[in-house]
Amino acid sequence: CDPHTGIGMVGTVVVQSNTPNALTLTGIMDFTVPTGGSTGKAIQLTANQNISDLSIYSLNTFSNGSTSGGTPYTFPSISINAGEHVLLCRDSTALAAYFGSCWNTFHHIIQGSQPTGNGDDATVLYMNNNIWRY
Repeated sequence: CDPHTGIGMVGTVVVQSNTPNALTLTGIMDFTVPTGGSTGKAIQLTANQNISDLSIYSLNTFSNGSTSGGTPYTFPSISINAGEHVLLCRDSTALAAYFGSCWNTFHHIIQGSQPTGNGDDATVLYMNNNIWRY
């Protein structure tokens, strides 16, 4: 915006096709849960098409404006159907307690080393090691 260009703030707009992708990032969460720490972190993804092998996808988080992320997380080799939700979380027990009866919204719960960000960091979804969506 105009007020910030004078102090060197610039940005880039990337326009992408609006055709449905097989897998999309639906939500990045960093809830405050009683267990604290990173236990409230999760990323929700939604399958827009049947995916026979989720392991062709991976994701990475780039924290605090960094251009180098940590080690990308590769999803397990499972199949998911169109319309199903995948939740990648740091602590499924803490989040199950947080979500209560809404927990069954997620069809596939995967506990892993991601997400590492706090919701304001860039998250990149890769398909076959190529940037798919962010």
